[in-house]
Amino acid sequence: MHAHDRTLLARLAFGDADKKNSKHDAACQYLAQPNTALEVVKVVDPTTVAHLEGTRAEFEMPIEKGEGQYKTTIGFVDLVLWVKQDRYHEFAIGIEVKIERVSIADCVRQLRLYASYWNPFVWVLVTPWSIDEQEKEMLGQIRHLQLGETFEAFYSRQKDPSLSPVI
Repeated sequence: MHAHDRTLLARLAFGDADKKNSKHDAACQYLAQPNTALEVVKVVDPTTVAHLEGTRAEFEMPIEKGEGQYKTTIGFVDLVLWVKQDRYHEFAIGIEVKIERVSIADCVRQLRLYASYWNPFVWVLVTPWSIDEQEKEMLGQIRHLQLGETFEAFYSRQKDPSLSPVI
C-alpha cells in the first residue's frame, strides 16, 4: 500500500485523482522552476521582494500529527515554495495542484484540513481550468492560479524529449 493511501485525507474519502497522473507531476516541476516560482510569488504577494537564489522547492511535503506510535500522516502538500526574503526571513507558499477537475468545495476542505496542522503564509490552488466568481468566493483566502500555454509547452517537451533543446 502506498503512503498516500494511508493518510487521514484518504481515510476521509478525499481520493486524489491526480495521484498517478504524469501531468500533475509535470505541473509541480514546472511551478518549482526558479523563474516560474518567482512569478507565483509575485502573484501571491506583489510587495514581496524574493531572491531567486534563496527560493527553494519541496515536493510532496508530509503534514503529520502526533509522535512515535501515535504519529499520523494527514496528507502531502504537492509543492511548498520556501521564499527567502532576506538573510533572516523566509515564508512558505503551500501549493495544491489539481489536474483532474474536482469540486472547489473538496479543494477547500482539503486545504482547510491541512491548514489545521500546518499553515503557510498562503495556500494556492493551481488548476488547468478557470474558476468563476462563486468559486473564487468559496476559496476565501486560498489563491487560485490557472496553468496556461507556457505550462502546456513545458509538458509537451517533457513527454517528447526530441522537442527539448540539446546542449
